[in-house]
Amino acid sequence: MNTHMVHAPIDVKALMKWAGHRRLMRRGTFDDGWALHVLLAGMFGKGTVQPFRMFWSDRRPKGTLYGYASDDGHVLRETATTVAPPEYCEIIRPGEIQAKQMPQTFRSGQQLGFELRARPVRRIYEDVRDTKHGKVVKKGSEVDAYWLERLRSSVDDDTASPSLPSGTTTQREHCYRQWLVARLASAAEVKACRLRSFRRAKAVRGPTVVEGPDVVLHGELEVGDARQFAHALRQGIGRHKAYGYGMLLLRPANRR
Repeated sequence: MNTHMVHAPIDVKALMKWAGHRRLMRRGTFDDGWALHVLLAGMFGKGTVQPFRMFWSDRRPKGTLYGYASDDGHVLRETATTVAPPEYCEIIRPGEIQAKQMPQTFRSGQQLGFELRARPVRRIYEDVRDTKHGKVVKKGSEVDAYWLERLRSSVDDDTASPSLPSGTTTQREHCYRQWLVARLASAAEVKACRLRSFRRAKAVRGPTVVEGPDVVLHGELEVGDARQFAHALRQGIGRHKAYGYGMLLLRPANRR
């Protein structure tokens, strides 16, 4: 499978204006991941550029999109020029789209640094009672992996999770690291993982608005199964990969 890393400048103000006209905002919430999900599908086809991540600041009108795609830059530019409506091309200009081919495979044992924006959530398969807040979280709900681990670790029975390290930041960081380890499985071993940022973020999903963790993880990993790692890179990590999460950005490993 060919994987290309895509780069394109984004006019964020134009994106917001377009999202408003398309009624993609819900309850006053602008979710750039949801807006880009719709925009990219209209420009290139559903899931063509996925996972992806947008970098932008409130202080600047321009942002930057990175993503992974099977198509190369020439095909992406040609597709957007052919099918995208004019207002789409004001947000992402087809002629400014760039792409480079990623390695088709990696070397087992290869050391790499990484950055990952993720939404570390778990879906629960039975009702869970939150005694602290006096409520029941229904079966099928998607919840913060840290919250669920904390709840389970407080249960005094044989099925309780192992105690988390002390210290709020350390606990959350530890939990999200374990979440990442489980999703990489044999593709890579996580050697180090730091919680660079955390916030609770509202996300638009169709007609509803949901809230959940929005985190950025930095760390080091060692490639295990090279083919599985290449597959994980292309497919993305965790849930909500179609909405701006799960793109594993690589960097050089730290060298002393």
